[in-house]
Amino acid sequence: MKNIRNIILSRTDRIGDVVITSSCFKPIREAYPGAKLYLLIRNEIESLFHCHPLLDGIISIEEAVLENSRSSELAERLRNFNPDCIILFHDDRTVAIAARQARIPIQIGFSGKIEPFLLSHPIPNHKKECLKHEGIYNFELLAPLGIKAPKILTPSISPDPKAREGITDLLPWWNESRPFAAYHLAAYGDKMRLPVSMVSRHAQWLHQLKNFEIVVIGSGCADAHVNRFVNSVSKGCRVWNLSGLTGLAEAAWILEKAQIIMTRDSGPAHLAAAMGCPTLAVMGLHKKQPILKRWKPLGEKVNALQIKLKPLRLETAKHFQKRYFRSLSDEELQRETLILLS
Repeated sequence: MKNIRNIILSRTDRIGDVVITSSCFKPIREAYPGAKLYLLIRNEIESLFHCHPLLDGIISIEEAVLENSRSSELAERLRNFNPDCIILFHDDRTVAIAARQARIPIQIGFSGKIEPFLLSHPIPNHKKECLKHEGIYNFELLAPLGIKAPKILTPSISPDPKAREGITDLLPWWNESRPFAAYHLAAYGDKMRLPVSMVSRHAQWLHQLKNFEIVVIGSGCADAHVNRFVNSVSKGCRVWNLSGLTGLAEAAWILEKAQIIMTRDSGPAHLAAAMGCPTLAVMGLHKKQPILKRWKPLGEKVNALQIKLKPLRLETAKHFQKRYFRSLSDEELQRETLILLS
């Protein structure tokens, strides 16, 4: 397969998944130095890969194309890149059908949600076992191309530098090297959020200890959960609430300067780790199963906490997750924070 000229890397799901997949860019480029690499992602993530040095282009796709299964429209766009190979890191059936319609010779993906007949190289899918990191699972797809996983997975993003221009409108002191801690309280979909009381106590403790500014980030507008945090913490210090006010590239540049971020496993956790921000990530659960091994953010300055707690007999997943997050002590959070800050 060394004569491959144009490769499409498709990862059309969420921020964290795409950031993890970026750890594949360098090994692919080294294995196929003469090939052109194109990244197929949702358009809202495009700003994280501006003029990326390892990529030859971005194919951004609207969510409506995927949700409405508009594969013919996507196939027409894919043909413009004359691809020899597409790697489906996310098992998106619409993309798989589009690749088939575009007559891409080599189509590599995990079988399961994508029927094997849609792939030239179907790979058995064992992800739900959570026995490996998501980044290592990605390299199972690269095995047919002769590419092996490196010893250390390193994410590679390049946020749009123009996004820095408006940050001082949100944080007037941003260029003054003033120390601050970032907090992300949201969670994807219906995932359980971190308890407001726990995160508030952590922010108050950190402000008193280090005199850090407190900054809240998040893609959505401030909701009741965020407002409770802001109201609680602002009794002792000002809280800069940026919920819904930044794009992904702006958030990335803000996190690059943060002394620390506290969040549960989420897109911003992976984004912060990729930008070199010390990241305190409280890992959640998939149903009742721990996910640390599969979803730990990639980075040198990451403390990912997976609480050791067993579900009670007949306990629902929702109740167990509530008890799970509430079992984390202030002392443990403070200890892990000091390790990151040391």
